[in-house]
Amino acid sequence: MSDMTNTTAYGDDTMGSTTTGSSTRASSSYGDTSSSSSAETRAKLKETAEELRGEVSREVGQRAQQVREEVGQRAQQVRDWAEVQADTVRHTVTEKPFASAGAAFAAGVILGVLLARR
Repeated sequence: MSDMTNTTAYGDDTMGSTTTGSSTRASSSYGDTSSSSSAETRAKLKETAEELRGEVSREVGQRAQQVREEVGQRAQQVRDWAEVQADTVRHTVTEKPFASAGAAFAAGVILGVLLARR
């Protein structure tokens, strides 16, 4: 290899590459292209990430609003149910005061026994 040409076991290399300074220049030129391409890729990734962050933020905000509305509706349903139950108890106590007093006394006794065991 006196002319510094690379050869393979199958014969001369088809590229006939030589080890000169031009290969160093080519790789540094390629490196510049690579770094500008990397910068473009980073910029595109950053832009995409910001777009995704915005979309996710909008979706989360919309879902949070839906959850707040659903919770508000459920809370109103519970208030309505509790009001109906309170009206029912009031009506029962008014209609049957002695039975209501007896039920309250029995509940008090049961709670007293259970709490006294501790």
